[in-house]
Amino acid sequence: MLKSIYPYGQGVSDMPENFGASSLSSGSFISSLKDDVWHGRADRHSFERWHFDALSDDGREAIVVSFYDNYPFSPRYFSRRSEVSSNVNAGQFPAVTFLYSVDGHPAMQAVNEWTFDGFSARMDNITCSIGDSHFRVEKAEYGFGYLVHVDVMTARRRRIEADLEWVSIESDLMADRAGAESPSMIWNLVAPRSDVSGRIVRTGIRGKTKKVVHFRGTGYHDHFQSRTSLQQAIASRSWGRAHFSDMTAVFQHVSFEGDRGDTARIALIEDGRIMAKDAVYSLAGNRFDGKNSFAEFVADGRRIGVTSIEPIQRGFFEQRMLCEVTLEIDGEKPRRTKGIVELCNPKGMYNPLYRWMSDLKIGKNGGSPYF
Repeated sequence: MLKSIYPYGQGVSDMPENFGASSLSSGSFISSLKDDVWHGRADRHSFERWHFDALSDDGREAIVVSFYDNYPFSPRYFSRRSEVSSNVNAGQFPAVTFLYSVDGHPAMQAVNEWTFDGFSARMDNITCSIGDSHFRVEKAEYGFGYLVHVDVMTARRRRIEADLEWVSIESDLMADRAGAESPSMIWNLVAPRSDVSGRIVRTGIRGKTKKVVHFRGTGYHDHFQSRTSLQQAIASRSWGRAHFSDMTAVFQHVSFEGDRGDTARIALIEDGRIMAKDAVYSLAGNRFDGKNSFAEFVADGRRIGVTSIEPIQRGFFEQRMLCEVTLEIDGEKPRRTKGIVELCNPKGMYNPLYRWMSDLKIGKNGGSPYF
């Protein structure tokens, strides 16, 4: 049985690489349980995202859940970015997003947004509640885990309820930012590898159960903080993770506007340690989109090749892909597995048509989206 835990990190810091605290623009990250709390930043542009995902043991099913204290892809977030108000929280729009896909097809998905009155979180304990959805961290003799409860509305007042558990295997790998100045963006790989299990229930308009899914697989949890809007900070971001039998690989590529160029970085997690490296990123073709797109990250005798299998979710600002990921390390046999890659194009928010169409998929304050 899991018991409540306050966020005291394990503090494993004997890492071969010096992470430090750095912004997304430098491509680095931290791994801290203690820093997984809500930070309550009083800035209209700021937002925090707690992200959970998993692939089933056979690689056919994928789950992606995110909690936002301020949803950066909300048209309301975008329209209020330049307003001046004495009530900062009046311009914040918490949201929960949920995706369950099978064989590359989104079987259940929802985006539910609330006013700030529907949000509750603490800065001294890892817990967050948005509407009727919530998560918390709990501890047991074998470690700690996240209990995630999702209760969201879909089109035509259909309902999705999920109770899922992320039991951490590799986590809290660098719990201290060494007192460095806090950057504008922090990517916290809290628990890069977890055992995931639970149940998903979809009900109809009259509350009758339409589908029950029992899920088991391997997953990932991170926490992203930003003091600025993504539209102002980056042009695009692609990032992914893949769980091999003996290690987990996390990788990302970020492009910036103008002459700021781009950056890429990989992290390999094994036996309670992270090895992080700057990488050279290359892409076959103009875009990583659709089936059989290919990209690779190369860093000091290590190569991660990513081939898209099929999209599991398409959107105007975000897209998620099921991919085959190959890890090659000099002198070792290549490793292959399936992984999830996400593509983010925040500049699409400047298009009023995209904002209007995406808003039709957002349920607001417990209501149902249009589709």
